[in-house]
Amino acid sequence: MDVPRRRWRFTDECVESEAFGRSHCLSSTLRRSQSRAREAERKEAMATGRYEKVAVMLLEDSLRLGLWPRSRRWVMLLDLEITALR
Repeated sequence: MDVPRRRWRFTDECVESEAFGRSHCLSSTLRRSQSRAREAERKEAMATGRYEKVAVMLLEDSLRLGLWPRSRRWVMLLDLEITALR
């Protein structure tokens, strides 16, 4: 019976072994991928919050300045643009 020799390769915090397969490597890669996905979701949520704040500020300013009756079309276009950015 031939016993497999352990040969290790270290790549990106990932340990691969011919004797044990790549299970550790795959789980490590999956963890990093999930971490990147969570970070991207957090950044997207922050960006969406910023867009909403800007939209509210623009609308409040236009109402305060009395521009609402004259620029409804402008506000509607801004609203469409914000919706498209989401």
